[in-house]
Parts: sequence; structure tokens; C-alpha cells
Amino acid sequence: MRYAWRIRNICVVLLPDSSIDQKGITMLIVSKFGGTSSADANMLLKIKAFLESNPDRRYAIVSAPGKRHTNDVKMTNLLRECVFLAKRGESYNSVLNVIESRLKETISQLGVEYNLTRDFDLLRDALKEKACGFEAYVESRGEFFNGKILASLMGWPFVDTKECIRFDKNGFNPYLSNALVQNILSTKERAVIPGYYGSSTRDGSIRLFSRGGSDITGAIVAQAVGADLYENVTDVDGVFAADPGIVMHAKTIPLMTYQELREMAHGGAGVIHPDALLPVKRARIPTRVLHLLHPEGPYTDVISDLEDNRKIRYVGVAAKSGFAVITVKNSSMTYGVGFAKRLLQVLVDFDINFEQMPSSSLDSVSLIINHDQLPGTVLQNLVEAIKKQCTDDYNDDDSVSYTRDGALVCVIGLGMVGAIGASADIFVALKDAGVNISTINQGATEEAILIGIHPLDMDRAVLAIHDRCIAPQ
Repeated sequence: MRYAWRIRNICVVLLPDSSIDQKGITMLIVSKFGGTSSADANMLLKIKAFLESNPDRRYAIVSAPGKRHTNDVKMTNLLRECVFLAKRGESYNSVLNVIESRLKETISQLGVEYNLTRDFDLLRDALKEKACGFEAYVESRGEFFNGKILASLMGWPFVDTKECIRFDKNGFNPYLSNALVQNILSTKERAVIPGYYGSSTRDGSIRLFSRGGSDITGAIVAQAVGADLYENVTDVDGVFAADPGIVMHAKTIPLMTYQELREMAHGGAGVIHPDALLPVKRARIPTRVLHLLHPEGPYTDVISDLEDNRKIRYVGVAAKSGFAVITVKNSSMTYGVGFAKRLLQVLVDFDINFEQMPSSSLDSVSLIINHDQLPGTVLQNLVEAIKKQCTDDYNDDDSVSYTRDGALVCVIGLGMVGAIGASADIFVALKDAGVNISTINQGATEEAILIGIHPLDMDRAVLAIHDRCIAPQ
């Protein structure tokens, strides 16, 4: 097996046993660090050692401090609690004191020259004044403070993403952001950059990516500077073929494509934010997902294209729950005109997107929707609106039903494309494990199969598919 690796504008062909870290070749590496990897002074010192071990690592993107131990609370969650209490008119001082104490402890242990007082006073003012948009400002301070501390520790410039990551009325603006990042970093050989946030083009207020958005920031920076390698540094050994919490013997996937990783991430693998893959995928920049404490491996290398003679059908399996499943039966669905438009228009009216829309039979279709979009009575109201628009009162066979107990299992692998029996192996594994299937959805590309099951069957399903299809025992 051979695959091409992009280094600057040279195409280097590597053999499977080769390291991508080619001796004697100068590279530009962007490294992003997760919350657990930057949770306290000890972890920040390990980041320092990691960055200094390779002079090609020139730009570091940092998350907010994560959990230091099992019972700890992420700093972003503490900041969110402050926002919640402030909006209710309740005292948030005790929570804010915990945050300040934790930051001061880190600064003291590192012995860095960073005067926290001024920046923390701005945070206090934001919570006190509760101006429009203060929530995003407060929630973004974990990344801001951690970035300031790491920059002081490294002796590198701090680049505030407020100045270069832009959001407009349509959301994140990739073109303006790319230009601004290029312009600012062109004058800085090295820099520390906080993840997760940017600012509005309208008024300069802080705007946020979704949770896990530091992954997106890292990829944006990697694309803007034309990185040769993007490192996503975590607290796990790359991307596993299955959740090791379910499959204890699951192995790290050594090599995969961006499309496979995107499918895994969206399917429930929590290593990397699904949207973070798009900038580096577009720029054809390779990514390495690795553990901070043992970067020598095992790790996962992710590339754009792969001559898929790995002789494997399945790369991994992921699963997640938290879905409502709405099933619409309409006897004229197949032969009538406009049914799909009416159904989707209801979703537009409710500002809801769907995860999957498998066809259950000739006269029925299912909508799989994340619970996060259906608070309170929204689900019931949505079902009633669908009934009104998509069923006929005079046809007893037409109906709309729903369940809140939905889960999806996603099996991923380019090797499934055109492979006879690939689906059969998966379904036999589920049958033998006693798992009932409620929906099946496979796109025309055949790169992934999504299977609807009951949440209580998730672990059995993942284990069964892994042991029969991915790593037969």
C-alpha cells in the first residue's frame, strides 16, 4: 500500500512503515490541545515540552481547562453556571471565585508573568452589566485565560481570535477569517491562539462555535498558514475502531481518510469535532490525532485520499443515542407530488434539521431528530404540524407516530463500496446479538451504513459489529 503525503508543494510517496516526520525536511506544524491536555499547570508544562521537542511546531491552539480528575468540573461549565446565575439575578460569586482560584493556582505553579487581575475584572464587569451578548463573552474566557497563560509560559505571542475569526449574519465567515489569520500570523513565527470563539463583523461582540469548537479553530489556522501537518493532541491514542469503554480490546485506527473520520465523529466518536475536518480536508492538509503523554504512538493519521487496498471493508463503528423518531405514513406518498416538500417545509417552519430520513416502506418515511432540538412541547407540536400538512383525515391508513427512544449505530469504511456481503455481515452480527433493527440507511456512496436501534441495545450492537466485522476474534 502506498499513499501520497503533502509537504509544502512537494509530493512525497511514503511506504506504510514510513514516518511522516521526515528528517531533514522543514515542516510547518499547527498543534491543537484539548481541555484535558491543558487542564492544569502540570499538563501545560507537558504541552511546553511537546512544542519544544520539534521546532516545526509553530502555532498552538488551546482549549479551556478541562477536568483535572473524575469529579472535577470543566472551566467552561463553571463559566456557563455563572451566566445562568447572573441571568436569574442570583449570586455567582462563589463559582467565580473557584474559577479565579484555579487560574491563580496555575499561574503561581508555573511562575509565569501574567497579571490576571485586569482580564478577570473585565469578566466580572460582563457578568455584572449583562449587556447584550455577554453570555458568549463569558463562556469564551476559559480559552482566553488558558491561551494567555500558555503564551506566557512559552514566551510566544498571544493572538486573540477575536481579531481574526469572524462571524457574520450567516454564521462563520471562512473567507474573511482565512485572510485575517494569514495576515496576522504572517508577521509571527510562533503564536498561541485560543480556540472556540471569534467576533461579529457587525459589532465586534464575541461569537462562539458549537461545543468542541477549538477543533474548528485549529483547522482554520492550519488551512490559513498552509500547514504541512495539523496535530490534534488529545488524551487518547488516536481514533479507536470502537469506543474502548464498550469494546475494551478496540485498537487505534492507524490510517483513515477524512471522510471516514468525519463519519466516525458524526456517528458518535468523540475524539474530534465533525466540522473541524472540513478546512484541513479542503486544503488537503494531513492530520495526526495523538496522545500528549506518548506522542510516539499509537496514533491515527488522517489523509484526503487513499488508494484503498487496505484489504479491509470496515474501519470503525460508532453509536449515539438521544434521538426522536417520527414515522409518517401516507398512502399517496409515493405517487403524489409535493409530499416531501410539505414534510420538509414543516421542519423549516420549526427551524429544525434532521439527522436521517430513511424510507420505512412504500407508504412511510421516518425522521430521526436530535433531542437537543426538541425541548419542552416542541416534539408534540411538530408532530401535530406534520399531521396537518402530510396526512389525509379521510384516509384511515395515514398516521404520524413518534418515539423518544432512538439510537443510531454507524458502520464506516471505504472498503464497503461495491463489496458483496458487507451489509450482510453487519446484520448477522446484530441478529446473533439479539439486537432489533428499526431503520436502515445507506447512501449511494456506500461508505457508511446507519442503523436505527433502541438505546438499550447500543453497547451490544457496537461490540457485536466490532468483533464480527472489524476485528474478528
